[in-house]
Amino acid sequence: MNANRHNQLLEAVRNYRIPAAAEQLIKQHPPLLIAGASSVGKNTITDKVVTLSNHRRVITHTTRQPWGNEVDGVTYWFVEEGAISRMIDNQALIEAQLVHGETIYATSVEAYEKVVNSGFQPLLIVDIHGLIKYLRMVPAARAFFLLPPTFEEWMHRFERRGPLSFTQKRRRLHSAKLEMELVLKTPQVQLLVNDDITQTAKSIIGGPLVPATQAQHKELAQRLIDHARVY
Repeated sequence: MNANRHNQLLEAVRNYRIPAAAEQLIKQHPPLLIAGASSVGKNTITDKVVTLSNHRRVITHTTRQPWGNEVDGVTYWFVEEGAISRMIDNQALIEAQLVHGETIYATSVEAYEKVVNSGFQPLLIVDIHGLIKYLRMVPAARAFFLLPPTFEEWMHRFERRGPLSFTQKRRRLHSAKLEMELVLKTPQVQLLVNDDITQTAKSIIGGPLVPATQAQHKELAQRLIDHARVY
């Protein structure tokens, strides 16, 4: 896609409005929402939630390339920008977001309906902006934002994910900082530290966390923000 069409697509993503029928679908079948900073382990936790519950992940579309062992149609649908553009033109999306200033993630109506029609509860991995959009439609939806246990462990997870240039890592840390700053202003979202896969998944399935735990997690989020700010 040339630069002009790319910029037109980004504008279409920013201005996309959910179709009325899709909004009704979301309200009738509210999703479990999981967001989190880059490399914090969202896919791993989601996989564990699926094995322990009646939730099934709605497979979203992304314009980025696969990482590591990611599989097309299982982890994400890896598509070209042209495919996202056509879905926008056809009003076939629930939502679309630009992440890290370079990658588009989008949820299709078809993928959401597939989970619902199979008798499962929908689960979505979204960024914080997508999460807030869903909460505006369904305020009672359960929403979680995952944090790493420490900044040092977070950096280790970045390294394990694959080689990133300093610029790429800095861009992701900047995005994560902005996301954490926003989530601290969004009381409907519960913060959860991903330090044990099974326990984290059980906490998500189990429901609300105690206020004292949330206060500790907010303090951790602020420390991570401070580290990311000076990286």
